[in-house]
Amino acid sequence: MRVIAWLTGLNFKSVQAEKLSQRVGDTGRWFLESKQFRKWVDGSAPSSCLWCPGHPGVGKTILASIIIDYLRSLDYKEKTLVLSIFCDYKSAATQTIANLLCSLLKQLVQDNGLSGPITSLYNQFCLDSTPPALSVLTKILSQELETFSPVYIVLDALDEFTDDKQEELVNKMRSLGDNIHLLVTSREIAKIGRLFEEDARLDIQATNADITTFVADKLSRGDLANLINGRDDLGEVILTGVVEKASGMFLLASLHMDSLTQSTNQKILRDILKELPDNMKNAYDETMERVNHQGKYKSALASRIFGWIVFARRPLTVLELQHALAVELGTMTLDSDNLCSEDLLGSVCGGLVIIDQTGRHREPIVRFVHYTTQQYFMSQKDRFFPHLQETITRTCQTYMLFNGSSDLNVRGSMSSSDDDCHPNIPYIDVYGPGCQKYPFLCYSLFHWGYHASKLQHSMGHEIIAFLDLACCRKVTKLFHVMISYPDAPSIPLHFAVEYGLLHITELLLNRGDDPCQCIPSLLEIAVHRHNIEIVKLLLDLDKIDPNTQLLLQQTPLSYAVEQQSMQLLELLLQSGRVDVNCKDSTGCTPLMLAVSSGNMSMVKVLLKHTGIDILARDNIG
Repeated sequence: MRVIAWLTGLNFKSVQAEKLSQRVGDTGRWFLESKQFRKWVDGSAPSSCLWCPGHPGVGKTILASIIIDYLRSLDYKEKTLVLSIFCDYKSAATQTIANLLCSLLKQLVQDNGLSGPITSLYNQFCLDSTPPALSVLTKILSQELETFSPVYIVLDALDEFTDDKQEELVNKMRSLGDNIHLLVTSREIAKIGRLFEEDARLDIQATNADITTFVADKLSRGDLANLINGRDDLGEVILTGVVEKASGMFLLASLHMDSLTQSTNQKILRDILKELPDNMKNAYDETMERVNHQGKYKSALASRIFGWIVFARRPLTVLELQHALAVELGTMTLDSDNLCSEDLLGSVCGGLVIIDQTGRHREPIVRFVHYTTQQYFMSQKDRFFPHLQETITRTCQTYMLFNGSSDLNVRGSMSSSDDDCHPNIPYIDVYGPGCQKYPFLCYSLFHWGYHASKLQHSMGHEIIAFLDLACCRKVTKLFHVMISYPDAPSIPLHFAVEYGLLHITELLLNRGDDPCQCIPSLLEIAVHRHNIEIVKLLLDLDKIDPNTQLLLQQTPLSYAVEQQSMQLLELLLQSGRVDVNCKDSTGCTPLMLAVSSGNMSMVKVLLKHTGIDILARDNIG
């Protein structure tokens, strides 16, 4: 169990189960019976990869879950493995290629138990608290998969994976072995299509038969069933009308059914049916009109929910969003009477928001019903949410200053849902009593800096006032470096640099704040955060010594070489203030490190530098 938890927090098995639960009747059967799919399954297709593009809203993710369920139900003669990946645009920070490989290892362990190599991997890297390199993960995963034939990998929504990493991900999947059968779903995008030019293709379409099954199921229960009770003719009219207006999209059919549920009598139902839009944009517009006419308080709540989902750096849990919405700016405590119910979070949003039970650590999250919903709001964010970034920033600040929040027990265990998003802020025990009392605190600590960075000029003095107050009230002991260095002075400059707030750093320096009080140094923080602009700013300060060894016993120049950062290397050299021969704790110069790493580009840059010592020796000699 510990190994599974260590590998990754991603849980694609639960995602698949949740998506499969949304299947209605025998929908998707057409795909499973198609020649292209059957050839892919039995290995008779020319390619072991099957690309399945489809337009937004046609049910690609539900179909992917159906495919996985079908593959697992087959009776295989040989030892077979079925693995899945569900890409999600909102989880881009945690869904790295390395983490996705870890998720495949996790599924392998869940289905087949621990092997010796995976146990060794855990023992080697868990104790060091360092993640295994991508090359290490690829090697061990390939070795583990060799014992199965075939291995089916269903990769859903490639278009929602980080754009500039899509090709690398596909190539990585292909490289895992000759026994890999890869099925990929995505939108119809030319760039993605070029990755599969030599592979089999099967387009995903929501057939009228499947949409009819879906609509009939909706009509068989709930308010609509009561409204048309005894009127089979009306049911047929609805069925025909919705299927026709759905234009081959389950999502559009679902929005239409949500619109029809607003009917209070059969005449109104017929009127709504006549006006149903036949495209997503108009359907969203109509839904928003309905949301805005449900009353002052409910429509305002819905707008705030939409805004938080749009601007949040990651999906928020139900508890997190409940607390965020309940915060009254400038207060010192949360009024529990201001919390809204979980049911209300979904019901006021016109079907555009769902409670998803597949969040990390099995906590339900609040999300849009489809990624096109996010796109709809993002395309009009200035109209819908003109000041929400300010609201989120101030909400985080207020929450971090709540009475008692600074008394939490912060520890270095890898238990926070934000650990993959922001490695420079502390891990928080999200299951401890403190974070149960303050569920929005983790999000505030990890992501306040991002929201504040968008407002450094318009809210600069307000942000500085917050940092001053946070330092005075010891809230900053929850911020990253104070865990390791509890006796270090707590000053605003430290955290402005930690969060990468360039303009705030400039304002604090202009105010006269001392840049030399920080342990570790401001330059060390900026270098480790790879914040080029702040490194430039600090190198211009005479007080800052760029040759001081960092707490990791490296000089900034050595660190730049070790991290293979040409940008940092050139910036430090161009400053004219660094000692190019300055040694680290092992006696190695930057040139030695560059040579040993085989980075000839860095070697060439260093050799061009005046005064370089090519005969220097390390501590061993």
